[in-house]
Amino acid sequence: MRLLLSLFTLALVGPAILAKDPLRFIPAETGAVFKIEKPRALIEAVTKHDLARQAQELQIVRDFLDGAGARRFFQLVAYYERDLGAAWPDLLDKLAGGGIAVGVNKFENGAPALVVIQGTDEATVTKFFDLALKVVEEEAERQEDLESLESREGALSTNLASISEQVAAEGGDATTGLMPAPLNPGQEAQVLSESEASAPASAPQAVQEVISAGNAIATTPYIWGGGHGSFESSGYDCSGAVSYALHGGGFLESPLDSTGLETWGEPGPGQWITVYANSGHAWMVVAGIAFDTVGGPGPRWHDPWVDSPEGFVARHPAGY
Repeated sequence: MRLLLSLFTLALVGPAILAKDPLRFIPAETGAVFKIEKPRALIEAVTKHDLARQAQELQIVRDFLDGAGARRFFQLVAYYERDLGAAWPDLLDKLAGGGIAVGVNKFENGAPALVVIQGTDEATVTKFFDLALKVVEEEAERQEDLESLESREGALSTNLASISEQVAAEGGDATTGLMPAPLNPGQEAQVLSESEASAPASAPQAVQEVISAGNAIATTPYIWGGGHGSFESSGYDCSGAVSYALHGGGFLESPLDSTGLETWGEPGPGQWITVYANSGHAWMVVAGIAFDTVGGPGPRWHDPWVDSPEGFVARHPAGY
């Protein structure tokens, strides 16, 4: 939040004075002023334009939209849509339907810009800011936890190099994940919905408990760093979700980041559980179905899988 405020000053105006122009808050001495009278109409016009659709076919744009930053943005949008009970176009109307004014200058408080956003629904604006502050506070707490985890990265990297040599000596490839062995009839879990999977009756109890734990968080949003300071969180990132599910089966005592999962357990895919990890992402396959934060607004079940094992180290719990 301190970073945000150091870049610009933001003022949001409620609906009680909607008839007035948001420009009234921009000082007269401002060097440059920009105003958007109808933000929703502008965004919809741009996104529906033929040029925007053609741009989405460009590889550089597709790579950007598939990147972690874009995925995080869309996950946050889905999070606000769910908690505020409206789709993003309606939310934009309620939060900024009165217009947006931007003044660019060096103001007295040191901020180079002043942004005025005029909403039309006071209750939605209030709830939005409550949620936003909650996300910022949770992110700050998780950042502290992540900094502590990063201090272990050197030792984990050394361990990973050793494991890479071991797997290579066995004829495998430590950077290209291997597919799990095919399951026998009746051993595959069933995806009832993205938020619920059914474990096969023939699965070991620990595997059934991993699936049950996954179900418990499969409605939560993606939150970067979520599930690392503690298994209990309002949202999870990729490795936090995998850690939570493994903990449910008794395979983990404390959360691991994706680098830590590269060296967890035994090398190669398992019969029942396979964790795929690299320095930037982690997901897992349990009884044939995938548990992944890619392809949804947070940790969800997928069949078919939404990720490929290529580029991931494959690990599994001993005996599973």
